[in-house]
Amino acid sequence: MQVALEGSTSVNNYEDRILLGLSSLYGIELMEDNYRMLRHNLYQTFAVNYLRGLKAKGQPEHGKPKVLKSAKTIIFANMVQGNTLTYKNVHDQPIVFSEWASYKQEGRIWVKRTTQTFESIVEGEQTDNGLVVPEDSQLDLFTDFDPDTHEVKSKDSYLQYKPVQIVDVYKEELVDTNKE
Repeated sequence: MQVALEGSTSVNNYEDRILLGLSSLYGIELMEDNYRMLRHNLYQTFAVNYLRGLKAKGQPEHGKPKVLKSAKTIIFANMVQGNTLTYKNVHDQPIVFSEWASYKQEGRIWVKRTTQTFESIVEGEQTDNGLVVPEDSQLDLFTDFDPDTHEVKSKDSYLQYKPVQIVDVYKEELVDTNKE
């Protein structure tokens, strides 16, 4: 969050970048009490540092509700309760994570959110274009993606959301896959 603060050119840019940074954190916790504490502590840390950053930028200290709602949405999507050995959650369903493919549009960071099973991420999937995603591949957090070419194509892909500004992910608008 400090890097995002120091590198941001405006309050909007700061908010976009801290949410993008948050979207890169993932966690799986087996025990329910630890899982609840993980989400709570991560949100509290985010909120406190977000407000400090606003103060450092000379802005009101209360922050924007949609930034805090989006942070909570990202945390709840990326921090899950489950067993990493079985790839299952506490309801014996596959553990599912969100991918937040980012790109810039109109000077803001937008994301295209899709979901995948934890098992498909760990095992490595071969995409429709024949490329195998290597286990050790890394992307720069602030790299821009073209939303038209960065698609998740996995047999274990569950949900696709409408592309939105990262500060609006709390709306969780799904793509209507029934349209032709």
